[in-house]
Amino acid sequence: MFGVGVLYHANMYPKHVDMWNPAGWEYWRIWKIIYIPYWQIYGDSFLDTFSENSTAPCTSIQSEWENNPDIERCNQYDWVLLVIASLYMLISNLLLVNLVIALFRYEVIMDYKSRIPAPLNIIIRPLNVLYRCCKSDDERKQHKPGRKIEDWWIE
Repeated sequence: MFGVGVLYHANMYPKHVDMWNPAGWEYWRIWKIIYIPYWQIYGDSFLDTFSENSTAPCTSIQSEWENNPDIERCNQYDWVLLVIASLYMLISNLLLVNLVIALFRYEVIMDYKSRIPAPLNIIIRPLNVLYRCCKSDDERKQHKPGRKIEDWWIE
């Protein structure tokens, strides 16, 4: 995200040298670098920001935008910004979809981790119940401290 933000900023504002504005931390360029890629992950394309006839109030006079942090510098149009934006949004959305798929697969694997396969459960389940019934009260208390004796079969 930070790398794509630097690419955007370098193409929109060439020869920009002031990264840390002395007016305060809220005017630092680092927030502007992270802002566009962060919201692009959620689907906002910012295509109007990349065009040179943006409706936002800005100035091309260097002394004005350097001295007053409230005035934005007008960006320069470059077709590379649209290519970078499209590739970034494609890759980030694919990664997020793959992350969701991985989480679903993890849940399925964890669900079937403790299950007994179908033909064997006919034999193993009754043996498990018989084993629990034959345990003495002392073994049950020792096995699950803090539980009632009557609730030993609920697990």
